[in-house]
Amino acid sequence: MEEIIKKLNSLKSIKPDQNWKISQRELLMSQISNFSPEKNSSGNFFLYIKEAFLHDISFLSQPVASMAVIIFLIVGGGFFSISAASEATPGSFLYTAKIVGEKTQFIFTPNSEEKVKLQVRFAQRRVEEIGGLAYGSEHQIIEKIADSLKNEISAMQERLAEIEADNPETALELAKEIESKTNILRQQLKSSRQTIANQSSSAESKINEAIRSVDKAGLSALNTIARSADSNNDKNDINNRVAAKLETAKEKISEVQSDADKVFSAGLGRSENGIQIYDQSKNDDKKQVVENKTNEASMAITEAEELLKNDDYKAAIEKINESQVILDEASEKVDESKKEADENIGTSTPQVKGAIEQADETTSEGGAINTEEAEAL
Repeated sequence: MEEIIKKLNSLKSIKPDQNWKISQRELLMSQISNFSPEKNSSGNFFLYIKEAFLHDISFLSQPVASMAVIIFLIVGGGFFSISAASEATPGSFLYTAKIVGEKTQFIFTPNSEEKVKLQVRFAQRRVEEIGGLAYGSEHQIIEKIADSLKNEISAMQERLAEIEADNPETALELAKEIESKTNILRQQLKSSRQTIANQSSSAESKINEAIRSVDKAGLSALNTIARSADSNNDKNDINNRVAAKLETAKEKISEVQSDADKVFSAGLGRSENGIQIYDQSKNDDKKQVVENKTNEASMAITEAEELLKNDDYKAAIEKINESQVILDEASEKVDESKKEADENIGTSTPQVKGAIEQADETTSEGGAINTEEAEAL
């Protein structure tokens, strides 16, 4: 054993031959060259850079550091790419760089048509990010991303209107893309909302707001298509799109009715002592308001269906717009009631717990408590 240790210690004095060092350096550089983005995707190179800086994630998570990374990527030219951070997820150390990179890309895109396409792409990313976080507990991050999505959708909608005023043909093609994409985004957001429904009412409410924003943009795009349909003899396409939108409207009416049933059936209120009690009359009033609005929206959709049968798709779209406004009001009222219920539960639960504990103590000390004592509690 001692002999082996001596031999191992003797290895410390061995120095590599200079020629060997040169050959190994050349081999290493060759391997790095083969790993470059010219032969692999920028995503792979990004992973390489990420691994290289894992020892100082806290530094890179700072906004200033993220900006430095962006500048580094821009200055790097062909070897580095701003799209390298496109796969960063919320909470990761380069997510800020990803957002700054999107804004940089948008600013340096001179063409309005391409700007709209970028906004559609960025909106898709936000929806995917929400979907990725829905299974976790980062509810506050979801709320922020939902707000960002609403802003992106609103800006996209405004830009489409500007393009339509100057170039209706270009606006038509963009509107078709937006209308189709918003249908997909809506379904993805619905899935995320369903996942998070029992975890955070505030995050669920934010997702509902995002869905309403997406629906509004889709209808706006449909209006743009309708205004161009006559001149482009594309009535079959617009009829199909309006029919699909009618089905979506029916689906949304059912969603609002279902949400209202869940929220108002709870009927929770508070007594002066903070103890949870049922206040069904108050909830019945709120539920009735929502029911009236959903019934009104249903009537508008029925009228829209009849108008579409007569090929009056423009009037049908107007009725869908009318229904959308009514449903948004109903949906907002349901969301408000959810928040109120959560606030009541949050503020009253500790007092309920205290009352129960006090009752237990009284019972253990002096036997069963009488009616007056119970009422006092």
